[in-house]
Amino acid sequence: MASPKHGGGVRPGRAGRPGAGSTATQGQVNRSPGRGRGGRRGASSDPGSRVHAGRGWVNCATVAVSAGGALRDTRADSVFSSSARTCVKARLTWRVALGMRIQDAPGVRYLDTGARDPEHALGTWLDTVLLKAPSVVAVRLQTGFFGADALGYFEPTLARLAVSGGLTRMLIGSNDGETTRASLEKLITMAGAPRAGLSLAVVSFANAFFHPKVFHFTRADGSATAYVGSANLTRAGVTAQHVESGIIVDTRDGDSPKFLKSISDAIDGWFMSRRSGFYPFSTPADLDALAQAKIIDVMPPPRPERVPSLQVVGKSGIRSSATLTPLVQPPATTITALKPIAPRPRTSAASAMPAPAKPPVVVHHWSKKLSASDAQRKGAGNQRGAVTLVQGHYRGRIDQRTYFRNEIFQAARWHPMATATGLPMDKAIIPMDTTVKGVAMGVINFEVTYAANRESAQNNYTSTLHLEPLTPLFQQQNMTNRRLEIESLSDGTYRLTIS
Repeated sequence: MASPKHGGGVRPGRAGRPGAGSTATQGQVNRSPGRGRGGRRGASSDPGSRVHAGRGWVNCATVAVSAGGALRDTRADSVFSSSARTCVKARLTWRVALGMRIQDAPGVRYLDTGARDPEHALGTWLDTVLLKAPSVVAVRLQTGFFGADALGYFEPTLARLAVSGGLTRMLIGSNDGETTRASLEKLITMAGAPRAGLSLAVVSFANAFFHPKVFHFTRADGSATAYVGSANLTRAGVTAQHVESGIIVDTRDGDSPKFLKSISDAIDGWFMSRRSGFYPFSTPADLDALAQAKIIDVMPPPRPERVPSLQVVGKSGIRSSATLTPLVQPPATTITALKPIAPRPRTSAASAMPAPAKPPVVVHHWSKKLSASDAQRKGAGNQRGAVTLVQGHYRGRIDQRTYFRNEIFQAARWHPMATATGLPMDKAIIPMDTTVKGVAMGVINFEVTYAANRESAQNNYTSTLHLEPLTPLFQQQNMTNRRLEIESLSDGTYRLTIS
């Protein structure tokens, strides 16, 4: 292979903005059009693969891609940039290099803030996806650590989804119980909890950390994009106060929708099955319970103050240890600061013992067998996405036209709306303690709508239970002929059971 200094194949790239390097950085990664080593045309192993880089073809057996897009001849040991990535075998072709596109996954970008380029900060990507081109209709994320001062990127999208009832699922780690109640209450307020389509949960373990950092967004046109990396949803994480790295995938850039779905399914799985360490919340009262259980709002132990240390430079000098500054600034939120919680008065151990609580009793009970249409298994046409609330197993004993609006859900907060044709409709968000096939799934917010015109003078239904929070589960499992039960309890809560 001709050496680079003789113009035989590569040019040093320009580090920095993803995808803005030299021809070598953006050049296509292809199979050699000629013969591979050993004389076989189209060989599929590394020795037969070559990369078109600038002015010629380079043999993959001797080349690694650097973070800046430059190439390294490993036999000649001619290094043009650090952080080399190696050629890999078969159809993957290349590992991801900084800002580089891959032939088999052309949308994948690798971000790394070690070079201190603001374009590689998580906040820059969030700004592009959520603020500059606001078309997101579903938000899913999981973060090991959380701070409400990073929510400025999300506020407009969360406000829009609160109006539309769009899917929002967030898993917040509370490692060592250090996630604050105030930050979670701010999230509740911003997300419009409780509402249909919104699911929030804390994940915490006594002997382990919840440590993923994943952000997945679905757009109105059906495309999806995701970040998977090391940056938390904290101010330091989104601004790259720390050195962070990660990858971005996007179906608009040709990445596999199936791969993007595997990311969203992993987040949905927490809400579809009751797992250890999973604590759903939607109200300040839920946060009170979590704080009392020391799952959140635990005061961390004092940490030693960080002071600049001395670092030897070469043989002749010393300097203070390096520091980092944020690369971007998150948008400010409009949610006002929360009032501090007044400390609870101290009580004696005897007086602190609560009186045994009487279990709530069932006030109303209703059930039906799910039809194929209810189970979103119609053979033709669009799936309704809702269960019709009819007489069910109470045939002849209830008037389904008024029972759900005026009796079982009478205490709910109903809001006047309009149907697609402009006719009057009422909507309520009903939190229900949900169990599906014996699996406790926690409290899930369901939307219930009532429209008198649905009856059409034919004794039909007027109310529907919208299944959007359970859609992934219904897609994975056929619920046809399962028994659906709804109960209202004497303490004002509701239960939903599918068995």
